Amino acid sequence: MHATGVEGSGLSARLRSAEQRRDDLEEAIHVIAHDLRGQLGALLGYADLLEQRLDGSDERVRHYADTIATVSERLAAQVDRMLVVYGASGRALRRERVDVSALLHDVADDIRTSGGDALVGLDVAEGLSVEADPILLRLVLDHLLSNAWKAVRGSADPRIEVVGRPTDDGLVEIAVRDNGIGFDEHDSGRLFVPCGRLHDPADFPGDGLGLASVARIVERHGGTVRGQGRPGLGATFSVTLPA
Repeated sequence: MHATGVEGSGLSARLRSAEQRRDDLEEAIHVIAHDLRGQLGALLGYADLLEQRLDGSDERVRHYADTIATVSERLAAQVDRMLVVYGASGRALRRERVDVSALLHDVADDIRTSGGDALVGLDVAEGLSVEADPILLRLVLDHLLSNAWKAVRGSADPRIEVVGRPTDDGLVEIAVRDNGIGFDEHDSGRLFVPCGRLHDPADFPGDGLGLASVARIVERHGGTVRGQGRPGLGATFSVTLPA
């Protein structure tokens, strides 16, 4: 009995130590990421000033300024994803009633605008809503639609379908389907792991943090996320959230 008690106290101490190291790591990431975010914001500001002062006589210099702005925006977005995956578990969710039906329409419209020839279909029930952090929920939907768009880029007839419906047990289910590159379901365990790539970056660009961010956000809202796919035949990603 005494040995068991000693072992139990030792385990508790190790768990406390591990939790403290995790908290320290998340705090460090939070500080570093916000510092990077501030510097990238300044860089974007200077790039904007540079463009404003150019008279159009040197298109090469204007191209350089555009490239600085584009790369800075991309890095800022990556920092935001790092905060979600690694350093934002302590951030309180700012929950409010979110109109999921309207949000899905908005995100789909954005993809239609930027997605070129991809055909985006909507099958969304009216009046869907959830109690959620609206900024983080928007981030989830942006990631899922962006992933689908990247997956169909090489398809001869690119199609994306967005489905939103209530479930029989009072939840809200959101599904994003595509007929793109797909994936082998034997590798599905790596889908939501940070940097858990299933494809070559040349075929599927990104930093490997998008789906990990989705999983982290959905779990914090008490929901579930899953992915199904077949190589060359597309994929479906489904999110279920409490209404």
